[in-house]
Amino acid sequence: MKKKTKEKVLKGILSILTGFLLISIAYYERKIERSPMIIANVDENNNRVYQDVQKEDLMSILENETGVFLLVSSRISAGRFIDLLYDFKGDYTIYVYSLKNDEISLSLNNNDIIVNKKQSKLYDELISYLGVYADDYVFVQEDGTVVKTDYKVVYTPTVLFIKNGRPIYSYSNISEEMTDDELKEIYKQGYEALNEFNL
Repeated sequence: MKKKTKEKVLKGILSILTGFLLISIAYYERKIERSPMIIANVDENNNRVYQDVQKEDLMSILENETGVFLLVSSRISAGRFIDLLYDFKGDYTIYVYSLKNDEISLSLNNNDIIVNKKQSKLYDELISYLGVYADDYVFVQEDGTVVKTDYKVVYTPTVLFIKNGRPIYSYSNISEEMTDDELKEIYKQGYEALNEFNL
């Protein structure tokens, strides 16, 4: 009987110590200052680093910097595009911003446009900044008919090349069937425009 009691006491003590250790680790990780630089797809020869943009910094960076902006609906989906952009990166910073909580959501019901979620004020500013680089929000029905709306949208992922705060080249990858080689060719054109564009 004493042996079982000792085992229970030891298990209890181990459980308490394990719980304390896990709580300490979680607390410590929460206290670490988070860097806006994120490493993606690290291999032996390359540390692929990009700038993760916060909401409050988005417009300031767009209006003042030079580099490549990747606008995505989820940072998780950004990896493939970051890897492809790095083939041409040079000295340019790659910025990544997730529009997930900012973008507008529409649906179509018997040719009536329904606003499911309004865009944020920041999204309005982004659309205004993009000008001709913002896309028309359209629906393509099963029979191929295109239904236009009066809204502008940033289809994601979009890669935007900016020079001294001005957009000079943009591409929205709305087809999942694009191969890496096709995307590389498009991104190469963007980098060439960035290198050649003079204000």
